[in-house]
Amino acid sequence: MDKILTPKTVVLIGVSHNVTKVGYQIFSNLQSFKGKIFGVNNKGGKILGHNMYKSVLDIEEKIDLAIISIPASKVINVLKECGKKLIRSCVVISAGFKEIGETNLEKKLVEISKQLNIRIIGPNCLGIINTHINLNASFAEYSLKKGNIALISQSGAMAVAITDWAYKTSMGFSKIISLGNKSDLDECDFIEILSKDKNTKIILLYLEDIKDGKNFIETVSKTRKPIIAIKSGSSIEGSNAIKSHTGSLSGSNTSIDVVFKKTGIIKANTIEDFFDYAEVFSMQNLPNSNRVAIITNAGGPGIMAVDAMNGTNLRLSKLSEQTICSLKDKLPGSVSLLNPIDIVGDALSDRYEIAIREVIRDSNVDILLILLTPQIMTEKEKTANKIIELSKQYDKTIITSFIGGKNIEYAVNKLNENNIPNLLPERSIKALNKMVIHKKFLGKTIEHRYKNRSNKNLISINRCIKDQGFTYDTIKKIMSYYGISFPRIELAYNLDDALRIANSIGYPVVLKISTDKVIHKTEIGGVITDIKTQAELKKAYLRIIDKVDIKINGILVQKMENIGKEVIIGMKRDPQFGPIIMFGLGGIYVELLKDVSFRLAPVSKEESLEMINEIKSINLLKGVRGENPSDIDKISETIVSISKLSLELPSIKELDINPLIVYEQGKGVKAIDIRIVT
Repeated sequence: MDKILTPKTVVLIGVSHNVTKVGYQIFSNLQSFKGKIFGVNNKGGKILGHNMYKSVLDIEEKIDLAIISIPASKVINVLKECGKKLIRSCVVISAGFKEIGETNLEKKLVEISKQLNIRIIGPNCLGIINTHINLNASFAEYSLKKGNIALISQSGAMAVAITDWAYKTSMGFSKIISLGNKSDLDECDFIEILSKDKNTKIILLYLEDIKDGKNFIETVSKTRKPIIAIKSGSSIEGSNAIKSHTGSLSGSNTSIDVVFKKTGIIKANTIEDFFDYAEVFSMQNLPNSNRVAIITNAGGPGIMAVDAMNGTNLRLSKLSEQTICSLKDKLPGSVSLLNPIDIVGDALSDRYEIAIREVIRDSNVDILLILLTPQIMTEKEKTANKIIELSKQYDKTIITSFIGGKNIEYAVNKLNENNIPNLLPERSIKALNKMVIHKKFLGKTIEHRYKNRSNKNLISINRCIKDQGFTYDTIKKIMSYYGISFPRIELAYNLDDALRIANSIGYPVVLKISTDKVIHKTEIGGVITDIKTQAELKKAYLRIIDKVDIKINGILVQKMENIGKEVIIGMKRDPQFGPIIMFGLGGIYVELLKDVSFRLAPVSKEESLEMINEIKSINLLKGVRGENPSDIDKISETIVSISKLSLELPSIKELDINPLIVYEQGKGVKAIDIRIVT
């Protein structure tokens, strides 16, 4: 693994005499490699000035890395020769394996490689590139600059597209790894290597699937370098039969979203975002905080940038009195000194310089966004040079938005060459917001593992589940163990049972059917509330029996609780990544409103509060129009409890508490309805 990206000797097995073939293109790319290269062609001869060996076994020198580009049917035999030669790293370019249905051939490849102690990239991959040793062991056109971005891509085509884009924007790469079929080495192996690579500042990921969800979380959680990822396709679904609110509300991308959020991966939803984030993170350091100052020579783009900040973590800086006074003294009276600072359309480079210098040294400013629209008099190149000069003097995050096309091309290229990213205003704000979010994440201590408690009560509960299943007695025992309060409730098998239970717990009561056949019991007439007398209970019981035409386990008689705010807390177990916890506004409208947030277990106190504050209707819980705030702290405790439950009781696949009634601050919560799916 140490030599797979930094070999000193490389052999290409499958060099072709035909200049149009992959085997020739790869060997041509290898000519610039700083180490030694060897070629294998079973017919021998000479290619690009190198004598060809008929077998890798004919090479006398020790080989660090073998590149294999031959028909799939011959790969295993060649791999065996590599084993005899004591080569421990191979990149299998060859296609014709799992991707076309030849699964057994790929399995055999993996078996042989393990027996020979050889690590494999691929098969069916583009190859690898290490710009810092001029290694291009791929069939990609080599036009890359040395830089600090490492790319791990499951798609060779995407890797080529990204490198071509990078050339246009003067972006530099350290390593490029095309994973192909991931028969052996995968993204986790290379994230681990790149997290320690001194030439790599950020890691880009293009993924189509994740082989081992838990290993992925474990690996990514160890690196502090920014990882920007784009994932195509839907995450692995659990059961096709959705049996809970949580299941129906967690869409196809929920699993990936919560994993990325948990581990601090910066998610790009589009290729444009992917490129933008890569540019900004590679060129600039993370800001100290979220305070943004905007300097512009046109009011419209400045306003658009401010509008784009709505709903983000960014805030407009409040300039100090000293900065405002200094700007007032040195700039024309037509200039607007409020943030955004509009230095108006006739601004030349000297006016930009004054404004930037005064604003960038203000301690209230963490980020500087500089906008420029090219007027007739605008000094585009001179302004770019002033920005570059000042950026080297002050340790602040700077991003520019020179708006235009051919008119600004030279100036933008100059900025890019000096690590100043240039994006349109809205895209600049989007990328800066990701930087601020990542900076905040680095300050957190996020637990990605949870140590199971082992005590008599937990052992007893698991035994009870195994022996009795999820009866209501078992559910009550579980809720009690995890500190989740619920009203008195008993299961009635007939009307006499219902009357006896109601008399015991006291009126008013609620009747609701006990079944796992439906989520929405209210919709089929399976719930009747606020029953105050025996006579009302008899009518309600008979009405439910008459109206409900599905098989039920009985009818639950529950103490009617005082009115409070209704929320939902749920859990769905993802087969790859583990339990996903949901929180949102609850009750009968939960699936209509879809005002929910998700996290991957284990969920900490801090994360639970983030979940609560993420929902759009948070102000309903905080108190509006004179209402007292709800007991948010108790909601947080309940979320954390469900997180622990999800990890300690693996037989539970889905769970909903809906509604969880939340009372005023300090008065707690009560789980009114609990649904468990195994």
